[in-house]
Parts: sequence; structure tokens; C-alpha cells
Amino acid sequence: MKRTLTLLCLMLGSQSAGCTPMPDSQEQQKRYVYCNVYTASACFGIAGGDAMTMRIPADFVTYDVELIGGAKVLIYSGYNPSRMSAGEGSGMKKYTIPSGSYDYVLTSDGKHVITYTPSDNASPLLQIVGEKLGASQKGGFADFLHAFRPCKSNSAGAVCDKEKAIFKGVAQEVFGP
Repeated sequence: MKRTLTLLCLMLGSQSAGCTPMPDSQEQQKRYVYCNVYTASACFGIAGGDAMTMRIPADFVTYDVELIGGAKVLIYSGYNPSRMSAGEGSGMKKYTIPSGSYDYVLTSDGKHVITYTPSDNASPLLQIVGEKLGASQKGGFADFLHAFRPCKSNSAGAVCDKEKAIFKGVAQEVFGP
């Protein structure tokens, strides 16, 4: 029965078959389980309904992501990310994890900036900038952050740790329920 309903949803489209286009919070966390985008120091997932554009302007890579709930995210992978100062009443939070460290800053113009520094000094930094997130977008952004996994390059390609979420601390403390 479940397969029949899924097939019906695919054939007729989500609205005409009565399928729910927006997953609930528990389903949304499942959307970002697997990595399908790989940077030099981490991987993350883009789920159905999300949109992403990748650019390689010079010696760095940027990813413009729009999550299904409308949250806009800029991801930078390179050696010289922009340093942004905290807004009034918001200091920098620092986190240490086995694969490196990261800081979180809420800027004066409402951007959420997370900068990850891998413990391997040769790997590029990863910076995530969440544009002014509305209250309804914070849960989706937290779920998106839970999907980031540390990666290392070797002769076979990128090797990522499926079990260790990089931004679990900030996702729970700042954006979680």
C-alpha cells in the first residue's frame, strides 16, 4: 500500500495526490542524513526541494543554497573566509570537536556565521553564512547543519566520517528547540 501511494504521488504530483510537500521536523532531519556535496574538509547534504549553485571564482569554492523552507545559506570553502564581527549582545561562541574547531557569530545585520577550521592545517576552512533566518526557518537550518561531516582527502578521494556531525553543538544550542 505504501509503495502504491508513493508511486501515485510521483505520477500525479504532490498536490493532486494529496501528498504533503513539507516534511515535519522528524522527517526533515532524515532528509539530510547522507552527504551528496563534498568540499575539501567536509561534506553535506542537499535534499529534494533544496536548490544549490556552486561557483569556483579563484582558489576557493562557494555554494549558494536555498533550503526548502526558504532559508538562504552561503557556504565558502577556502583559506581566507571573511571575518565578521558580532552584533551587540552577541559574542563569539567557540566549539572544539575531534576533527577541529569552529566559531559561531551572530552579526549586527542578523547573519549567522559559522567558521570551521579542520585540525589538519593543510585543509581549507569552511564558512557557513545563514542569511537573516525567520523563526520558521531555524529548525530547517539546524537540520541542515546536522548533516555536515568532516572529510579528509587521500589518494582514493574524500573520506568522510558518517558518524560525527561537525555542527551538532551550535545546531542544538542556537537553532534547536
